Amino acid sequence: MILTKPREMLEEWAKVYGKNTDIIECYSMDSVVDIETKLINMKDRIGVDYYLTGYSGGVRYQPVVRYYKVHVYVNSLDLEKVISYLGCEKTSFGSNLTLFVPYDDSVLMNWQYIDNSQVVSPVQMYLDGININGRSEVLAEVILEREILKVR
Repeated sequence: MILTKPREMLEEWAKVYGKNTDIIECYSMDSVVDIETKLINMKDRIGVDYYLTGYSGGVRYQPVVRYYKVHVYVNSLDLEKVISYLGCEKTSFGSNLTLFVPYDDSVLMNWQYIDNSQVVSPVQMYLDGININGRSEVLAEVILEREILKVR
């Protein structure tokens, strides 16, 4: 079986995607670079995995936007440990860190190491990016074109 309209399929999927994902908004005094560096070191320091998505993950595939917010998946069982390790606090406004809790393991299938970071797959990146407000939609479209559909 060959998928004849992959773009249309992903666009439709993105419209209904993400309803079961828990999202925790946080604020950190650290810069985006410092937060991402802490995440890279987190596995060795406290034994917790992370998977970049949104702006943080997307620019590792295609660096086409500037960003001021980190988006990352963490396991629900590790959530409080991650918040403590990163030295951030939950907030309802002004966040610079979004923690996504995957609803099941399929979200993390085919993740990759890029620039020493654990990053969700291009398909997952597209699904997440298209649903984040701001320039992440532009980033998601570039990932769709260049990483998934392989249009150059």
